[in-house]
Amino acid sequence: MSGRSRATYRGPLLAEAEARAADCIVMGAFRFGQVFERVFGGVTHEILARTRLPVFMMH
Repeated sequence: MSGRSRATYRGPLLAEAEARAADCIVMGAFRFGQVFERVFGGVTHEILARTRLPVFMMH
């Protein structure tokens, strides 16, 4: 996933949480190989890096 693709997913998720005055975010967490994530990035990491809300994840 390119940086633009990550933003495509991250933006609406965080915007919806803010619009609903959410107390937390619950989401699935998946991890690919480190090389894959270095090249393509990861939505999970982007959410954790960009939100102030508690995030509960299931892997």
